[in-house]
Amino acid sequence: MANDNRIDPKNRTETPTKRELDEDAINFLNDPMFKHNFGSRERSHITIDFLNSVLDGDGFGTITSIEFQNTVVEPDHADRKVIIVDIVCTTDRGEQIDIEVQVLPHHYFAERILTYWSKLFLREIHRGDSYKKVKRTLIITILAEKLLPNQNYHSRYFVYNPQEQHKLTDVFCLHFLEIKKVEVEKPISQMTPEEKWLAVFSRKLSMEQKKRIAQSREAIDEMMSEARAFLQDEDHYLSYLLAEEAERTYRTDMAASLEEGIEIGQKQGRVEERDENVIKMHRENISKTIISKISGYSIEKIEEIIAAEQHKNSKGADDAVPAATPPQDHGAYET
Repeated sequence: MANDNRIDPKNRTETPTKRELDEDAINFLNDPMFKHNFGSRERSHITIDFLNSVLDGDGFGTITSIEFQNTVVEPDHADRKVIIVDIVCTTDRGEQIDIEVQVLPHHYFAERILTYWSKLFLREIHRGDSYKKVKRTLIITILAEKLLPNQNYHSRYFVYNPQEQHKLTDVFCLHFLEIKKVEVEKPISQMTPEEKWLAVFSRKLSMEQKKRIAQSREAIDEMMSEARAFLQDEDHYLSYLLAEEAERTYRTDMAASLEEGIEIGQKQGRVEERDENVIKMHRENISKTIISKISGYSIEKIEEIIAAEQHKNSKGADDAVPAATPPQDHGAYET
């Protein structure tokens, strides 16, 4: 019998195919990817470097260790709202920090963040506890869109007395990092660690530019390597794509709604302007036949517009508050 050199399929080992990535398009703020890179114990050193870069100079020392906490904040009553934050940890400085990423515009965003802060703050104190146990609670929000009117990319908010310039307490602080306000083209040698992180998060730089930044910051380099590994995993890659598609769909729908709203507004504006011109011509005693030719309205439509205007004017007159009648001096009663 001739030698059969074929490999038994059961004994075959396949080398996984490496996925080709468009690295310039990698979104480091993608929700599943960000939580993978910054929300796990195995990569806590990356999170610590980011936090120290943001909080540098806040007077509370350097963070050396963190413990990740449950991101679901359960309500204290069944009818209250459940809060789910992105990443929350406690630090060796004795505080809790929530890191939020907001890539899309959000109405009432400030109120939402204050709600998050209050829930996290109250979670750390229980009945009978001394208020000395209250932990300093910070929220760091990374914003892909501009939110605040000021020019600085890093804004800090405290409980403050503006008259006396007195900060009431250190337990409350909100940090907003607006990526679009960062000078990403600044020479790397002139960038602060915080600016390097935000420049890498931005969508303005190519991957080559980001790699040059990463060469100057080990934690950033590790984060980028983790991101590439994340995208090689089939399940992680699918979660990444779904999050990107959700963002694209939202932006497309919002743009379409805006265009539709502008079109409706313009159309409504043109109709209102034409109705006003009909009223003006009627006041000038121009015949309805000529008004019809100029406006394009039928005689019946013109009569309807005139009647509505007359009804509005008469109602306004009826609703007007009559002038008070001055008191009359009747003089003394005669007897």
